[in-house]
Amino acid sequence: MVLIQVVEQGGFKQLVNMLDPRYTVPGRKYFSETALPNLYDSCRQTLMNELQKVPHCNNDGVAGLLLATRHLSGFPWGPPTQDMGRCSRCLLESR
Repeated sequence: MVLIQVVEQGGFKQLVNMLDPRYTVPGRKYFSETALPNLYDSCRQTLMNELQKVPHCNNDGVAGLLLATRHLSGFPWGPPTQDMGRCSRCLLESR
């Protein structure tokens, strides 16, 4: 995992400038207060929608508790799909 502060380092800015001189990298405040929370909320909503459609999921309610408290740490779950295959998600959040 890379720290958010990397977006303010000179080397990173030079790399982005070399790739596309027209692009300006937002500061770490934008990523920490806007982009990452929005990404988290979007992923959380997608997962909640998927969980609501699952007829059976053996997790003893742990996923709901983890999602409610925002303390996700590599919790895998694997509900059976309609064709009795298996899908899974691994949720990671480090604080």
